[in-house]
Amino acid sequence: MLCGLTTRVPNPSRLHTGAELLGRAIAHCPPPQRSWAMCALAWLRWALGIGIAAHDLVHAVAAVDPYNSLVPYYSMLIDRITPSWIFVEPPMPNRAARRQAARARR
Repeated sequence: MLCGLTTRVPNPSRLHTGAELLGRAIAHCPPPQRSWAMCALAWLRWALGIGIAAHDLVHAVAAVDPYNSLVPYYSMLIDRITPSWIFVEPPMPNRAARRQAARARR
């Protein structure tokens, strides 16, 4: 699942919740741990299909901690692979439809 090459589809609401919590945690992390949390957030963004945001975050990690060993791996992963589960369901046509579908799932 880490590489996105699986038929198992991660739960999007759990991914969104994880991304929200990590975003808050990053704001309070001291610099040595911040880069690792940022890598985890980059993976969550990639898993949600937000590749551009994940790509930008990985480059920000490289600026925060140039010695982070996950940066080259995540950079390659995000730039070269698209998670197979992204295309399982067709995307909602607009924001209102996405919100309505999210409310229906709750």
